[in-house]
Amino acid sequence: MPQRVIMFRDDLNGLPRYTMPGGYTIRGYQPGDREAWLYIHELAECDRPVDKDIYEEQFDDTDDVRAIRQFFLLNTAGAEIGTASAWYGDDTQGRHWGRIHWVAIVPDEQGHGLAKPFMSFICDKLIEFGHNNAYLTTWDVKAPAINLYLLFGFKPQINGENDRVIWDRVLAKCKY
Repeated sequence: MPQRVIMFRDDLNGLPRYTMPGGYTIRGYQPGDREAWLYIHELAECDRPVDKDIYEEQFDDTDDVRAIRQFFLLNTAGAEIGTASAWYGDDTQGRHWGRIHWVAIVPDEQGHGLAKPFMSFICDKLIEFGHNNAYLTTWDVKAPAINLYLLFGFKPQINGENDRVIWDRVLAKCKY
């Protein structure tokens, strides 16, 4: 059964920089984008269900907040093929941090050099919003995503022996 894991980066200075391949663009949330978000995650999150209730629970803010913090990656035809949010939240110690939230790219577009530039963009947005640090949650079975986060300097949060066992297993599969 997949285990939720937490990663953090204490300082957002010195992030790696990547540029988006030609023809791909990023735009902010627009009213009605919930359906695009659900579609992307339905394709990308094949190991667990994602529905409108999860969306409302995770993004219960107004469209104004979503418009500046939730983003969509568009392919060369202008279709939404990825999403990520430069969100915010409290870490396990109650400190207010920036949050890399609900990152996904549809499987047909994965491997096209999009994840690194999209992550660069989201991290830049967190800095623009005044966040000096960030955290994220993901699943231990998502080795490609964890590799990406490690490349960006995020570190495993280990709060006990159970976390240590999980991270030992996860990091054995990672290259960064």
